[in-house]
Amino acid sequence: MPVHFRRRLGCSNCHGQVNPRPRCSHPSISGSCRFRTTPTRGKCGYKLLQYGAAGVPAIADPVGVNREILANGGGIAACSSAEWKGALEFFAADSVARREAGLQGRGLVEREYSYQRWAPELAAMLRSVST
Repeated sequence: MPVHFRRRLGCSNCHGQVNPRPRCSHPSISGSCRFRTTPTRGKCGYKLLQYGAAGVPAIADPVGVNREILANGGGIAACSSAEWKGALEFFAADSVARREAGLQGRGLVEREYSYQRWAPELAAMLRSVST
């Protein structure tokens, strides 16, 4: 993939991949990328939660739990090639939308999936079974 196209998609450091593996040369999950994509069907929503935790907006297939995470976390659901293209162009062109979607994703992870959210319930459950 030409460098100018990678940059347009949101990443200047992905070595030609839109969705690099975790061992990519990025210093963090957000690295220098403006948004992330999760096109693989049949996987759980863990990647979307990682992107949300990093405040990075995401685009993904609306399958399984992805549908709920995308709806509540500011991401874009895309099924067809045309929807993927439109979502990529939208986030590439609109920095305010990227920022807002990233903040919405971060908020979802903090509210529903963080240690702060679940630690009190886990502690209560462990106390209840230890007595």
